[in-house]
Amino acid sequence: MARVFVSTLGTGRYVPCHYVMGDRKSELVVFVQEALVDFLCSRWSESDRIVVFCTNKAEEINWKGDEGLGNKLFKRGYPPRIEMVSIPDGRSEDEIMKIFLKVMEALNTGDQIFLDVTHSFRSIPLLMTVAMNYGKIAKGISLGGIYYGALEALGTAQEVEKMPEEERNIPVFDLTPYDSILEWARAVEMFKKAGYAGDLAGLLNRDLGLLFRDRNRLDGEDVLRRFSSLKNSLEGFAESLATARGPEIWNFRPFSELIDQLEDSDLIPPMKPLFELLKKSLACFETGDPMERTFQAAAWCIDHLMIPQAYIFLREGILTGLCESAGQDPCDKETREEFWGGILHVVAQNIPPDDWDGALRQRKREALQIISRGGRHLKKLADEFQSLKKYRNDYLHGGWRKDRRSSKALMIHVRRCAESLRNRWLEGFEAWRRPSKKAFVILSHELTEDQKEELLKIWGVSRIVLMPDEIRRNWEDISPEGESVEDEVATVMEWLEAESYPGDVVVVQGEYGATLHVAIRARELGLVPVYSTTRRELKESKLPDGSVHQERIFRHVRFRKFLPGSGNDRW
Repeated sequence: MARVFVSTLGTGRYVPCHYVMGDRKSELVVFVQEALVDFLCSRWSESDRIVVFCTNKAEEINWKGDEGLGNKLFKRGYPPRIEMVSIPDGRSEDEIMKIFLKVMEALNTGDQIFLDVTHSFRSIPLLMTVAMNYGKIAKGISLGGIYYGALEALGTAQEVEKMPEEERNIPVFDLTPYDSILEWARAVEMFKKAGYAGDLAGLLNRDLGLLFRDRNRLDGEDVLRRFSSLKNSLEGFAESLATARGPEIWNFRPFSELIDQLEDSDLIPPMKPLFELLKKSLACFETGDPMERTFQAAAWCIDHLMIPQAYIFLREGILTGLCESAGQDPCDKETREEFWGGILHVVAQNIPPDDWDGALRQRKREALQIISRGGRHLKKLADEFQSLKKYRNDYLHGGWRKDRRSSKALMIHVRRCAESLRNRWLEGFEAWRRPSKKAFVILSHELTEDQKEELLKIWGVSRIVLMPDEIRRNWEDISPEGESVEDEVATVMEWLEAESYPGDVVVVQGEYGATLHVAIRARELGLVPVYSTTRRELKESKLPDGSVHQERIFRHVRFRKFLPGSGNDRW
């Protein structure tokens, strides 16, 4: 990458002045280019260049001769190659186009440009700025800086000429931040319109000092950390949408607070509206409802023509939401695809329970409860979901189907389907959301405080349900005489089946056979049977008569699931 100083030379008679840029002050020079080359190019290499564009008149008046700019630059002896490029005056649209083409011919791919816009015919510096922005795309150039020697800050040329030489200190304005603002504006627009965050991330990796009134503002590690966090968040967000990463959208962390902190960091004023636009474009993801974020992700993908990703977010989002609403693991394939996917299929196709198979047959009671609770709302959701499935398969096979649909048809359908699925979900959410998780206690004694705390905090139950007194007396008085305990625990099971919902916890301990029977039946009902593990503590004390008194204390350690044994799902 070569560095190139680019300037235009005018035809005026320039007043010798000192130019001041930051804490540097030039010697007394006639041309601003002399000062800028001293400031910027003295340590450049032979592969770098100094390019000055001149009209014929500017070349004759201010470039040639011993006192011309060309000779003054050559006498400095700096390593960069010095080039003068002739251009028309720019007095017509045709001449302006020729200037533009000349500028582009002078730039090479990947050049880093340091642009002086101080002199020349009034339209040419503006044209140079346009050419630089065009060159960023056409030739991959970058701007290292834009500079303007502001003689008018001291007065007119005639007024400055009357000043003592030591007072002719002309400020050089660094206009580079305004180029950064344009790049930020384009990057924000690209993110809004195309969902692409690469340009924004690239800008966040560059000289961030240009964004602040005080260039030293970035000395604070907290500001750098916030910019780094914003960069990582934007990249991660865009990549999650592009690759349809549902869990990342489900667990999305909002940006608004981070952007607010950056806005309060003494940014240059034009940056704040851009940050506001960025924040506004992400506002739809600020909701605390992960299912709503999933619908918004699908809508974002549709708006940004990421149609395959939209189909994925919709289908997988519905299945995830159903799993989560029932307190079940959305990453468990059987639960997700065979059970919940199966429910939507049999409801949409009106398949009777006797014809169910797989996970639905195994968990028939649970499925029937869900379908009963869901009612017409679940039917509407299932019908829309089946429609989504057909179109999604068309996409997955790349259109290689006899009944393939056009691109336009897929786009129209996914937009309609996204809106319809969201409405169906919101209408019916309460219908298929599982009731609050409960723990049913089948014990002959009271739960300890430690046991209650574990059920609430570790097992996620919101309510602990004790057996009615009569059923509890039956459980405490199981006869040791009979061949089977089935009749003895019948009232317990009737109560449990009537009051429980799949996924509820059953704490059961007592007579061995009865406990085993209840655990097996509870699991068949889709419940989670557990028992308490304990640690025995032995305390001994010597009595006055010389005998030893022993006290055994059993302390609760944790609840542990009853695990199924092998063969036909027996215990």
